[in-house]
Amino acid sequence: MTQLYFRNIDGLRFFAFLIVLVSHLSIFTGYEARFYRPIRRLFLTHGDLGVSFFFTLSGFLITYLLFQERERSGVVSLRHFYIRRILRIWPVYLVVLVCGFFVFPHLIDTPLAVSLEAPLSRLPAYLFFAGNIDLVYLGHASVIVGILWSLAVEEQFYLVWPAVFKRVRASRVPWILGTVIAASFVYRWINADSYQVIHYMTFSVFSDLAIGCLFAYLVYFKAGVWRLFENLPRWAIVLNYALLLVCLVLRGMRTEPISGALPQTLRALESCVFCLLFVGIILEQCYSKHSLFKVGDSPALTYLGKISYGLCAYHMLAMVLVLWAGVVFFGLPLTHGSISIVIGIAAATSFVSMAFAHLSYIYMEKPVLRLKERVGYSK
Repeated sequence: MTQLYFRNIDGLRFFAFLIVLVSHLSIFTGYEARFYRPIRRLFLTHGDLGVSFFFTLSGFLITYLLFQERERSGVVSLRHFYIRRILRIWPVYLVVLVCGFFVFPHLIDTPLAVSLEAPLSRLPAYLFFAGNIDLVYLGHASVIVGILWSLAVEEQFYLVWPAVFKRVRASRVPWILGTVIAASFVYRWINADSYQVIHYMTFSVFSDLAIGCLFAYLVYFKAGVWRLFENLPRWAIVLNYALLLVCLVLRGMRTEPISGALPQTLRALESCVFCLLFVGIILEQCYSKHSLFKVGDSPALTYLGKISYGLCAYHMLAMVLVLWAGVVFFGLPLTHGSISIVIGIAAATSFVSMAFAHLSYIYMEKPVLRLKERVGYSK
């Protein structure tokens, strides 16, 4: 079954961003009340899963579009693919790099509870989309540019994947993706005691993208798969969301690494489990006739999803500005104990993030995206 447009994908992108935003707010606002700590640990600090959701969505959509392009024209144009990626990714990416390395460290001289110093020696890694590798070995360059690690992973994957895709028959695609998923699991298993490697290194997180790619193949060529989700009963849909919630809580209850062979295997499997649950949500939203709700029915969520790239890229800029304004203009302490201040910071950060992303989309991204019409369409 071929489908030209998945109307609910944009809204899902926004929810993936929301997971990241909530996590960063809960980490950087400095709130430490006793009643809040278990809530934060169990439900709020799962930003890496928001990134995994993005990866799965991206792998699914890009691979589906590659299949469509090959079916429509008989060939995949690597030149057009890479031009589309450059037009979509680079403008916003370069704005954040300039702000992170050259503007904010000099613009804001008031001490904050977050690091703004981004050594220029780290800039080449980000210019060549190796920020995730730089992060693994040297830590975050700063809170502003550190979040760009996920874009580095995506660009690395899409530097390789279309070239492989172009040269193999469709029947071999699941075998290649299965090998990537298995190899990624083995890599995580070997490095199970290293948080940095498991969550940021290229080979650790490639499986998130590959799982999305694999299910794009399945729904494109296996009618039984999309029909299964098309007729999925509501109890099964609710079960998928319930399992995701349970897994989040269980994940939040784990406070210290546990030694032993089985826990090591579970840590290596964790991202695959969550990505499969995310796939369940993606396919339910795209195909199911019995969904409890469709995020595409909300124009607001759809638009926020359209500007979700800007939201992800700019939200740390927004948070830094809000924290700085709180200290300079309102005399807020760097650490505080008021839930009302936390809510105020969260609301202000969300508003500023949306304002930045909206202005960026209207005045920079959208004009640049129009150039994509000259090299073929891609979401």
